[in-house]
Amino acid sequence: MRNRSFFYFPARTKEQAEPVWRAARLPFSALLPLGRRNRGAEQPDPSAFRLQKLWRGSALPRLLGLCGGAVLAAGAAAPLIHIPIAGSISYLQHPNYFSSCNIGELVILAAAGLSIVCALLKRFKLLWLTGTIALAQLIATLAIFQHSAAAVVAKADQPDLVDPMLMWASAALQHARFEWGIAVIGAGAAMVLAAAACEVRKGRRDDKAA
Repeated sequence: MRNRSFFYFPARTKEQAEPVWRAARLPFSALLPLGRRNRGAEQPDPSAFRLQKLWRGSALPRLLGLCGGAVLAAGAAAPLIHIPIAGSISYLQHPNYFSSCNIGELVILAAAGLSIVCALLKRFKLLWLTGTIALAQLIATLAIFQHSAAAVVAKADQPDLVDPMLMWASAALQHARFEWGIAVIGAGAAMVLAAAACEVRKGRRDDKAA
């Protein structure tokens, strides 16, 4: 009597039995359903998904808005201009005759506070306004100082001038220099504008996905 294995099939059913032969040669894990097969696989780190959500979601614009508002508030106390003998000038510490700093103090602090509030309330479109106002105020302050200093120096260069105070002020203003507070306020305004830009980009990406 001829020995027959477990997977023996007659010749006429050989083509039908071919899938059974192939299944017999596969490992047992390959025969399991896909869900059960992947159950023992290594799961991805959930912190990677949270980090991806942080960068793609609204958390990044909010973080930029909060940090930008805080940097703007800190920049109000940072030195903007250094004048020999007179010392450093900032929005919070300046002589009374610097009217641009009097107005700029209110503008910068208001822009910083509104940026923080808008970031907390997720009103990112308003950050375009606060960031632009803060940057425009910084540029206006520096332009007004340059114009005033040039006017004082031009007046002191008159040949018939005998005012020693004006001559002293002219000499001091000629050696005035800008300080690092300009970079602080500029960075804060840039962060606020970047928060608004990130939200606009996210909205466009969501519209394309929809």
